[in-house]
Amino acid sequence: MVTGSTKAKTTISVGSQLESVSQGATAVFPLTITNSGRTSKSYTVSVQAGDWADVKISPTSTMVIDGGKTQTVYVFVTADKKAPAGAQVLTATVSSNGQKLEDITLTANVAKSGSTFRSLLEWGLIIMVVLLVVLGLIIGFSRLKGDEDDQQPPQPQAI
Repeated sequence: MVTGSTKAKTTISVGSQLESVSQGATAVFPLTITNSGRTSKSYTVSVQAGDWADVKISPTSTMVIDGGKTQTVYVFVTADKKAPAGAQVLTATVSSNGQKLEDITLTANVAKSGSTFRSLLEWGLIIMVVLLVVLGLIIGFSRLKGDEDDQQPPQPQAI
């Protein structure tokens, strides 16, 4: 009888450890967990962030992955509207059965809110709508005036 122990291996990969985000906006960090073992294992993902952001893990922070299978979880980081600009660090911890497997450092590069750019776009849209309305009125009146010119009363003919 041959006995051997094969250590079940878990592979954790990150789509990107650095994401840019504006104040009030959301950045997404995908984490892919692969269970290379033969049996199912439960995994828990938790994220430590300061008070500068709200964190949500989707679809769930705790999952069971069958042997030989892979699952991706998404860490959604929403920067506060008053979050300090610059690099902000988060730590994602992946654990299985109460044992920490890996700490992953994620960085969100927070930029000032793009309210100036958004305001500029809104004004541009308003100006375009006004111009289209004016153009429509000009075309409508010119056609109406053209129809009146074509409907002149008939001239009496001399006999």
